[in-house]
This record gives sequence, C-alpha cells and structure tokens, in this order.
Amino acid sequence: MANFGHMKKSSVLAVLVVISGLALCAACYLPGLGGPLLLDDFPQLRPLFLLHDRGLSFLMQTVADSSSGPFGRPVAMLSFIANAIGSGANLWWWKLTNLAIHLLNGILAYWLALEIFAANDRQHPTTRHFSAAAIAILWLVHPLHVSTVLYTVQRMTELAALFVFAGLATYIHGRRAFHTKPRKTWWLIPCAVGILFPLGVLSKETALLFPLFLLLIEIFIFSDARSIARGRLPPFLFLGVGAIVLLGVLGAPYLTKVAASYEARDFTLNERLLTEARVVMLYLAMIVVPIQSFMGFFHDDLDVSKGLFLPPSTALSIMALATLAFVAWRLRRRSPLFTFGVFFFLAGHLLESTIFPLELMFEHRNYLPSFGIILAIVPAIERGITSANLRWGLAISGTLILSATLFLRTDVWSSADRLYADAYLAHPNSEGLIAIYASKYAAQGDMEYALELLRKQHNPGYTTQRFVLQCQHSRKLDAKDLEEARTFGRLPVQSYELTGLIELSNLALDKKCDIPLNSLIEILDLALKRRAIGGAHPKLAIYKAHLLYATSNYDAAISTLESAASLDPNEPLPLFLATHWMIEHHDIARARATFQRARQVASTNEIKYRDYIVDIEQEFRKSQLSNDK
Repeated sequence: MANFGHMKKSSVLAVLVVISGLALCAACYLPGLGGPLLLDDFPQLRPLFLLHDRGLSFLMQTVADSSSGPFGRPVAMLSFIANAIGSGANLWWWKLTNLAIHLLNGILAYWLALEIFAANDRQHPTTRHFSAAAIAILWLVHPLHVSTVLYTVQRMTELAALFVFAGLATYIHGRRAFHTKPRKTWWLIPCAVGILFPLGVLSKETALLFPLFLLLIEIFIFSDARSIARGRLPPFLFLGVGAIVLLGVLGAPYLTKVAASYEARDFTLNERLLTEARVVMLYLAMIVVPIQSFMGFFHDDLDVSKGLFLPPSTALSIMALATLAFVAWRLRRRSPLFTFGVFFFLAGHLLESTIFPLELMFEHRNYLPSFGIILAIVPAIERGITSANLRWGLAISGTLILSATLFLRTDVWSSADRLYADAYLAHPNSEGLIAIYASKYAAQGDMEYALELLRKQHNPGYTTQRFVLQCQHSRKLDAKDLEEARTFGRLPVQSYELTGLIELSNLALDKKCDIPLNSLIEILDLALKRRAIGGAHPKLAIYKAHLLYATSNYDAAISTLESAASLDPNEPLPLFLATHWMIEHHDIARARATFQRARQVASTNEIKYRDYIVDIEQEFRKSQLSNDK
C-alpha cells in the first residue's frame, strides 16, 4: 500500500474511517466470544483441547493426519495448534483469534477494493478511498458472517479468504505496474499465484477458485470489452485460463468420485443442483436484506427440489439467477464493477453450491462471495446519487443498521441455549435442533416431551435417538422396541443415526441398559448393508465386533474386525483390537502376525498410536511370563 505520508487528505480520512469500522466490528463481536463449540468443532478441535499437553510432536502429527479436506488444511490446523499451545481449552481465545483474522480480512478487503478501483479507473481519485472504506466496513459488520467468525472451525474459511483477498490485491497491484514498473509486476504476480494462492488452498479448498477470480479480473477490470470482442486478448488473460485448465486436469480424478459420493445422501446430483438455485437466491436475499429472522445456523430443514416446479420457487430461482447474470453481462461496459461483483459472487459458490455432495446450505459459504455483491452495490449507489451528503447518510445509516443486527446476532451466539432457542424459532423442523432439544428435555426429566419431539416423523436419526433416550430412562430395551429399526429399507445411514447406534452399543456393552445383544447385532448388520456417510461402515463394524465378542462369539468378532480393517485400510485400530482379543484367547502366533500388520499400517503415524502399541507389547510380555510359569 502507498506510504501514508504521501496520502492525500481524503485517503487519510478514509483510513481513519476504516479504523473506526474495525473498532465498531470488534465491539459488536465481543459478546459472542464466550459462545459454545458446534457440530464440526467437536471432531476437529476437541482432540487438541484434550491432548494439547501431549507435546508438540503429537500436535504436529495431528496436522499431518487431519481429514478435514483433501489436502488436510494444514495452515488452518497449525493456527489451531497455536491456540492449543497458547490457551489450551479456553474457547474465548480461540474465538478471539477468529475475530482478529476477520478484522485483518476487513483491511485486505479495503486494499482489494482500492486496487480494483485504481485498475478500473471509473472512480474519481478523491472518492476512491471512501468507496473502498464503505465496502470494507459493510462487509466487516455484515451479520451473515457471524456463523463464520464465531463458528470456531470455520477459521478455515476465514484463512482461505485472507489469502484470496491478499492474493488478488497483490496480483492487481503487480498487474497495474506492468507498463510503468515491469520489475514489480514480475515479482508481485508470482508471489500472488505461487505463494498466496497455495496458502489459501492449504487453509480450505474454496481458495481453488482463485484462478477463476483472476480470470474475472482480467475480463471485467483490466480488459477493454471492445478489444475482447475484436479478438485482441491481453496476455495476462491466458494466465487465468491456463491455471483453470491445470486445475481441471489435476481435479479430474476426483470428479469421478462425485457420483459415488451421492450414494450416502438422500438427494441426487440433479436434485442438489436444482435445490442450490434456491439456496443461492436465499444467500443473495440474506446479503441484500440481512433480517435476523432470515438467518440461522441450522438449515437442514430445507426442502429438496424434486423437479423444476417442485417447488415452483426452483424455476423462479433459476430464472432470477440467469436474469441477474444476463443483466450484469449487458452492463459490463457501462458498469464493469457491478458486472465483476455479480460474477465474483456467482463464481464464489461454484465449489460448495454445485455438484459436490455437501450439506445443502450453510451461511459461512458466503464469507468471500458476499464481497462481490457489496462491491457491485456501493459504486452503483454512488453513481445513482449525486448528493455527497445523501451518500454519506446512506453509508452511515447502512453501517449502523448492519452493526445493530450484528450485535444482536453475536449476543445470541453467546450461549448454546440462546443460539439453539433462536435457531429453533426460525427452523422448527430442523433434524439437528430437534435432536438437541430432545436430549435437553430428557436431561431435565421431561422424557414424554422429548419422545414426542422425536416422533415428529419416521426418521432413522430420530428413531435411534429415541431408542437411546428410552434406554437411558428405563434401563431396558427389548427386541420388540428395536423392530422399527428394521423398516428403514435402503435409506442411507446419516450422522444422527450413526451416533445413536454407537450410543446404544455403548450402553449395552457398559451394561447401563438391558438390550438383547443379538437383536442389536442384527440392527447393526442391517445398517452395514445400507449406504452410509464416509467412515460410518468401519465404525459400525467395530461396534458389531464388540457386541459379538460380548456374546462370546470370538471367531465372528475377529472376522468382523478384519472386515472393518478392509473397509478402512489406513486405520490400524481394528487390527490392534483383534490383537488384544487374540492374546486374551492365547492365540499368540496369530496375535503376533496381526500386531505386525497393525504396526505396519500405523507406521506413518506411530505417535498417534503409541499408547496402543505400548499396551499390546506389555500384554505380550505378560502372556510370555504366564507361559513361562
């Protein structure tokens, strides 16, 4: 950025405005820093909370073993490790780190907007800084971002956005210097593409859209539309195209797995694409009209679009998005910033809102794309309103309205009870919320109401949770009670059902509930024959093996553990467990062979499995001593 000492008065004032916006944003977020862990926070972060005292080598191995994405997201995981070392399980500091990254992203959004204005040269130099400041502040205090900043694990999204913002601003700055200071161009652009882009991808895969954003910059910010129409393409345009082609070639093997991944979902690829048109329109409405009642952390009650007119809003949403894209394209010469902003927003949803079988809707997917809509709106308003006082009035009032809504949202996020209560008002049919509330009422002793909530619909997740609550309440569950679990047909095993089956198995194994083990084994066996979310089948097989072993069916238990090991060849736990049982049954030769296999699988991460290895080696020594006697 330019030296502050050489800035004009307007730019200095704009920087002061941005600093004021940062302070306002920080003040609005403070109430929410004491909020709870949620959903994906638990599997990703809880191991770090519990094991941060195991030493740096263990934590570094946790980074290497992260399953949070295809690349493991090591940059984000390293930031979590820093929190684990520095503040242990004190969540306040973890969320403060998220807020600090958000504020830094606001500064980068200001810089990026400035670079875009300078490259486009449509903004008057005296108003350029204030326009960029308005965009950055409106983006910073937008209440839609609460579910990114205060959802701890979504630091991954924040960091990906940080490197994308920094990379785009660096690229544009270097690109602007192409004709005047070419040396600056030839080190800034490689820095953007070769350093910042990979760091973004290693934070979260959404940064893979970086080359597409570069392409949009070249087409709508740097290129003259008439020159492109006449076939005179700027050389830098090929950089973005080449990067996209390279990513396509590298990503082609993963695309073949997409169709298979839908086997574990209760919607098809076509249904997802149709539904996402409605979802993206909902996102757009939340950005433009951020009414608190529109928002909510849980959106799993969203109806899937079964056809173009089922519901009719599907066709209307597709038409609305197509119209928006068409209008933006038609305005590319007169209002290139509006065009760029709209296509930036649409491009920002190409990974998480198209073909990949993710959950249908999450607000944090707008963290980066929302910048495009704000960039499209602010210059358009400025062009339409000639009065400087009116523009200032709109900017200030808009900031205050967004800040007030932001404060209300963060206050709701300050406790789990308030967050769930607020979400339940907006989404009374959410499976996740109903499961949470059922557990809450059961813990308070209102078992009847808890079971009534779970009887809302015939759903495997609700049914298995109902089994768990009944088991915890009456300490007994007979074979007749479990019959309903046989009626799920070919429905995929989703997360809530998987959790329920595991809890039931633990209750039975710990003798905290009288459950017919053979009936429970049959239920798990049926679940193993159905489609399932990733990693479900190996877990179910391990619990089935435990139940078989509890019924003294040793051979079947060992065979089931072998099946679990084959379902997940990179996980040695089934083999370690099989070794333990073989030693107990004095099957020593077989135990040593199985232990050797387990050690071989665990060799890439011996730190993680060190305790298992040490315990089993001690069992072998005890067995040897027993034989010697």
